[in-house]
Amino acid sequence: MFNLQIPTALPGVDTHILDPRSTYGSPEQWQEKADQLAKLFIENLRSIPIRQRAPRWWRQDPQR
Repeated sequence: MFNLQIPTALPGVDTHILDPRSTYGSPEQWQEKADQLAKLFIENLRSIPIRQRAPRWWRQDPQR
């Protein structure tokens, strides 16, 4: 959705916490909140006039 690259392993870090879905109540709840957050990002970006947007910001909007 956000096209983030999340490490799968880090020295001294429990791999369980590296997957954000596993830190939430359930994967479904996490997905619901992630979808809501993506919608808010998109709405916020669209509220900025085109001439004021940095082109790279618009290319980085959440993907659905």
